[in-house]
Amino acid sequence: MAGQGLSFTIETEIPSSYLGNLMDFIYRKYVLAQERYFTNVSRKVVDGDPSIAFDVLNPIRKHTLKVEIRGSTPIIVTVTPLEETVTDAEIEEVKQDVIIVVELFEEEVRKSTLFFAWREGEEIVPEELHGKEKKPINRMLLETQILLSVVFISLGMFLLLIAGWLAPVILLATQFIVILYSSKFIARTAD
Repeated sequence: MAGQGLSFTIETEIPSSYLGNLMDFIYRKYVLAQERYFTNVSRKVVDGDPSIAFDVLNPIRKHTLKVEIRGSTPIIVTVTPLEETVTDAEIEEVKQDVIIVVELFEEEVRKSTLFFAWREGEEIVPEELHGKEKKPINRMLLETQILLSVVFISLGMFLLLIAGWLAPVILLATQFIVILYSSKFIARTAD
């Protein structure tokens, strides 16, 4: 089987400006992460496209496959057996590994991408801005949970003085009621 290679393409949504980053990602997350399985790693530019090439080693450190990944659109991958004993399963495993690494990179790019969506003809509702009509002390107490925390701490101290050991039970019951009706509290106080 030596000499017969497998060449395939991977369709991707990665912009061409990110293909160099893809080669870096493959090097860091795939090749370096498992460096005992790879040798002869080289990174170069082929016809203006970034690329990475490496040899795959078997468990006894013998070169079995040569893999070349070219960062074009679509991504071109060539896997060439270097030994007669290389099986189709070994080639398929490398193929799947490369596909998974590309998909992982796509996911990383999606995580750091901001998307805007709008529909034509929809009314644009601007966000309501609060001017100076509210005083800073009102904003601090009414728009945060500081007031609620102060109320429950004060209630807890008062109940501890009055009810003793029943104070935790009364506090938990009061907080449970507040949680049950929190949606109604927010609906009345929110903009």
